[in-house]
Amino acid sequence: MKRNDRILLAVLLLVTGLLFCLQPQPVQTKAAFIEVKADGQLYGTWRLDSPQTVTIDTAYGKNEIRIMDNAAFIIHSDCPNRDCARQGKIVNIGDSIICLPHKLVIEGKAETGTAAVDAVAR
Repeated sequence: MKRNDRILLAVLLLVTGLLFCLQPQPVQTKAAFIEVKADGQLYGTWRLDSPQTVTIDTAYGKNEIRIMDNAAFIIHSDCPNRDCARQGKIVNIGDSIICLPHKLVIEGKAETGTAAVDAVAR
């Protein structure tokens, strides 16, 4: 590798790094409620602005969801690995917690009548 090749490589790496750092970050919109689906069917919806504990009891098992501080998270699950309890909190629209053994999907949703923009097309 010659001297000019090394200079060209360094400049390309520098420009690539700058473009990566200057990339705009996506805007996260806070969710207004959660929607719970069990086995593909809507089980219920709960607002995130009222603190409560929700028990989801299906034929596949039992989960407890805690809603507080405008967030939702699983505090108890009787599935074998309890991976769903370690998936974090639902705060933004589109955030989700999935429990595969119980066929349960919990997803953050927008206020009724408003839609989050995924992309802009021209």
